[in-house]
Amino acid sequence: MIGIVGGLSPEATAYYYRLFIEKSRERFPKYFYPEILIYSLNFKEFVEGNSEERRNLLFKALKKLDEAGVKVGGIASNTPHLFFEEMKRAVGFELVSIVEAVAEKAGKGKFLLLGTKKTMESDFYQRAFEKYGGEVVIPEERDREVVHRVIMEELVLGKFEKSKLIEVIRKYESFVDGVILGCTELPLAISQKDLNVEVFDSAKIHVEKMLDVYADKFINRK
Repeated sequence: MIGIVGGLSPEATAYYYRLFIEKSRERFPKYFYPEILIYSLNFKEFVEGNSEERRNLLFKALKKLDEAGVKVGGIASNTPHLFFEEMKRAVGFELVSIVEAVAEKAGKGKFLLLGTKKTMESDFYQRAFEKYGGEVVIPEERDREVVHRVIMEELVLGKFEKSKLIEVIRKYESFVDGVILGCTELPLAISQKDLNVEVFDSAKIHVEKMLDVYADKFINRK
């Protein structure tokens, strides 16, 4: 089965589940949906924990999925990919990176990255994009603060007002080839119809990649 570490936040996790249904209907026979196990963390514990406590919560969730027999999995959030290589080595199933999936999908070009402050200010997106000939641009500090605040004070609580996010993007879209929605709540507020450049929905791309891996392992070989 496919395993998901969710709860980061619950809004994004619900979006993931809807995407699995939608994408399964597109690619599999009628009524066929892969078995999915979601381990939903307590978001309050995660947000209020220090780096080590957050890491421990992620490893606990991944261990539960491993023990349950998951064969393909992912974390329904971008920021935890700070620990991705360590987590990947710690599990017996194929852990699919959301960051790697987005970088592969985007390819060459210059892309504006939106996400939490930790995601925007860390280098894991930059390193992944370099492998595929892409370049990541992050907003200026004041705009990073705006994006982070909208995510943590609005989107994770189910308030999907997009105007502040659009205002930030408008400052940069004329000199980038696309916008990376590098937080899995952002697609709940912003879609392709809102912008003049290509939008890369990290959650959708992640789900598609996990289903690709699942199909290669268990469907195409039959």
